[in-house]
Amino acid sequence: MMRAYRSKKEGNPAAVGAVPAVAEAAVQRFCLIVGIANFIDLRRRLGCAAADQLASLAAERIGRLLPDAQVAVIGRDQIVCTFRDTDAEALDVRGAALRAGFQVPLAVGDAKAQVILTLGGARAPDAAADEVALAEAQHVLAHVQDERRRARLAELIADVDEGEVSGDSAQALEELLELGLVSGRLRAVYGPEGEQAAIKTFRKLPLGKELTEGAREITGALQSLVGRELEKVSISSVGPGAYVVTIGADGLELSVRLDRQGARLHTVSL
Repeated sequence: MMRAYRSKKEGNPAAVGAVPAVAEAAVQRFCLIVGIANFIDLRRRLGCAAADQLASLAAERIGRLLPDAQVAVIGRDQIVCTFRDTDAEALDVRGAALRAGFQVPLAVGDAKAQVILTLGGARAPDAAADEVALAEAQHVLAHVQDERRRARLAELIADVDEGEVSGDSAQALEELLELGLVSGRLRAVYGPEGEQAAIKTFRKLPLGKELTEGAREITGALQSLVGRELEKVSISSVGPGAYVVTIGADGLELSVRLDRQGARLHTVSL
């Protein structure tokens, strides 16, 4: 991770005769995770269909209570709020606002649901790739019970912190970032800049490199069609979540397979 150090040879800004500067409070980014503590009890009372609306309804209320925050549902009983503030007590202030605002029950159809909140938050990491990866690994570790997975995550955290990720840790980081990117969690928690930092890290890992190479191969094949007369374009389903796009031009035909593993050249024929 990048760390800034101040040289001892640097001059003292508070030299004799200097006018002391008034330091402005730095704007910090905060992340607040809101959980519905009594979700299971409410599901038993309201039914599954109604309970599935709770997170969305709670998120709507949170958006009204915290108009300066970005609010996103990240689970059936979890909502994430991110915001910027110069006040170190910003989390406590907003937490108090949420607790007060949820004293009033939520309207779920014709029923009323008294939601009990759990709140957890911290200053969100900067968009540096290693900071996002480290924070996400620490978050997952806090919720994992399986000892083998915990050991694997602990090793990953140590490697990311030291700036050296390879072997099993690289695979663990791939899985962590892929899940966070596909689910939208990384964007919801760390913002667009954090998401982009995670994408850059993912592209440097073996799976990311493989996907990038596959895209480069497809681009090269498509370039061969430039200037030819288009004759055929079709798309066919070849399995759950898998498709083949076929393009024909002046006797040259190529097919691209699209599935959960990405895009790759399927066939090229004359």
